Amino acid sequence: MRRFAFAVLFLALLAGCGSSPEGQDNQTGTDIIIGYDTTQDTAGDPDIPGTDTIGEDTVVGDNATGDTTEITRVINLQVNTDEPIQVAVDQKFTFRAQVVDTQGTPVANPAVSFTITYVEDPTAAGEEVLEYDSMILRPSAVGDAEGKVSTTFQAGKDLFLYTITVSCKGAESREFQILVAELDCGCTNVSMTYEGVPGDGASYRVLAFDSSVTCDSVINSTDLPMAAAEIIHGSIEEPAVIPCLTPGSTYTVLVAAAETCAFAKGCTEGLTVGAANDPENCASGTVALEGIDVSIGAVYNSSKNKLTFNSVIPACTFGPTMNCTDLGSKSIGEQGCCYLNQVQLLFADDGTAFASVLADTAGLEGATRTSAVTAVENWVAGNTPAWVDKAAGMGSFVRNVMAQTNLESIITINAPDQDGKFTGKTDWRRYVLFWKLDCDPADPDYFQCGKVFVSMTGMGGIAYAPDITDSSFTGSLGVANNFSIDTHTVDFNPGRMLVYTVNKLAAQTLTGGYINASNELITVGAAVDLKDAYMRWIDCAAISAELASIAPAVTEEVCASAIDAAMANVNAAADAILVPSHLELAGTGSYTDSSCDGIADELGSGVYTGSWVRGTQTAEMTGNFSGIDD
Repeated sequence: MRRFAFAVLFLALLAGCGSSPEGQDNQTGTDIIIGYDTTQDTAGDPDIPGTDTIGEDTVVGDNATGDTTEITRVINLQVNTDEPIQVAVDQKFTFRAQVVDTQGTPVANPAVSFTITYVEDPTAAGEEVLEYDSMILRPSAVGDAEGKVSTTFQAGKDLFLYTITVSCKGAESREFQILVAELDCGCTNVSMTYEGVPGDGASYRVLAFDSSVTCDSVINSTDLPMAAAEIIHGSIEEPAVIPCLTPGSTYTVLVAAAETCAFAKGCTEGLTVGAANDPENCASGTVALEGIDVSIGAVYNSSKNKLTFNSVIPACTFGPTMNCTDLGSKSIGEQGCCYLNQVQLLFADDGTAFASVLADTAGLEGATRTSAVTAVENWVAGNTPAWVDKAAGMGSFVRNVMAQTNLESIITINAPDQDGKFTGKTDWRRYVLFWKLDCDPADPDYFQCGKVFVSMTGMGGIAYAPDITDSSFTGSLGVANNFSIDTHTVDFNPGRMLVYTVNKLAAQTLTGGYINASNELITVGAAVDLKDAYMRWIDCAAISAELASIAPAVTEEVCASAIDAAMANVNAAADAILVPSHLELAGTGSYTDSSCDGIADELGSGVYTGSWVRGTQTAEMTGNFSGIDD
């Protein structure tokens, strides 16, 4: 196990006090050095609540009020104050300080200002210069809980000597000097490797030290020496360029990677530098990053899952010629298409099919049969509501609901053992389905249209309810922040989802049900299921009354039996797709500590691979998952 032992230690390392006379800075005012300086460059902005004006202490934990002249604090500059620090033209220099009390105890969250108080031209006997092009990018900042704070000096092209004054209420101001000079610069490209999965917001702080500094002395240090250069880099895919190091020298390079919190670090010695003043031909080196130890055991109660069955039930070619004989011998996908096709054919009837079934059920013959069939056809033609046409074309919409089934769950991963093995379970909570039948693709809100929540406990106990019980699994930690979940059983029956969608989503929304603004399906006054919807169209009371004088044998009871007969193909196809089945899923993913407490609170990049298993048949499917510990 290497998951937690270094967490606190590395956070302290990142809170160190390097500087960057010739490097680059992120210019955002947010240090990647965790627990060091997280102040944004908003000092003194009256429109941003909580921002500091220069020299005012407003942060909780900073008790100096400025109402007394007593010296209660000391500013420790973490730069060389014996002689001017040379910074190359157009380069940046990040410098750091720490505020402590007179006993040496760090002062939490001090408000510190950084000011250029004097500028002189060294070639003109120290004559003061009033116009200059260098600047301090962040003239004030609030330190962290350890009193540490940083800012960046941006050198211009003027070769002047700058006096920098660092001030804090209750402390004597401190000064040091920066000389902007024309220096020979050699560049180096630093590539990074990492076996984990960095987040999209990851950034990388690259510090170059003199070759006398060893990796052993800085990799776990809480007090870093002065850096020769320091840059922030935004992507592990491209090398980080250190633009200005001394040609002919070698350097030790430390890289710290972080998103909200640090997640990896690495160091290498003997990094070389390219030729002087030749930015097109940099030297190169590589730093291998190792993951920071983080514990993964937690309850991820905001977990999202998507199970994809696009390849299981392909886009169906619906129509009366679809071959749906001998359903039991067909593949899972063919059976799904046949079921949806039979549903469409049921509602595509112009009355002819049902009239014939009704006549057969009533035992009508001869002229009576002919008259009754004609009367039923005419009745259907005059009494078909608009929603029936939609039902006759809803197959692809139903298929799409199942093709990408979205679920919310609670994923529990128990603390791994010393070998990195863990157990866990998924508590499946509800479906998040998208019923797009009446949605307009041109609507700006199309992607939210038809979104409906279906709770596992709110399906009414019907036989084809696709509810899922808890799924137990085992797994193991991988390299860096990766993990894997072993193949395990999930008792999700996709066939049930298909039949449920037809009966409890399609049939109900077609007959007056609707999805409200809270993504709930409101079913007051709507059909109970597909058969009820069909019976609302094929009104047996009205039809038997219509035929009372023509074919008195057609009673309401006979008509109801005819409806069962008309739906026989639908029911047979449903029975075929509803046979017991389940999923066999394995997974891989990564985990992230976003609260900097050494415990992973986010699961990401989760990928499911597996099969829909039904008897001896299997069909490959995929999915993805994520989770957040709220």
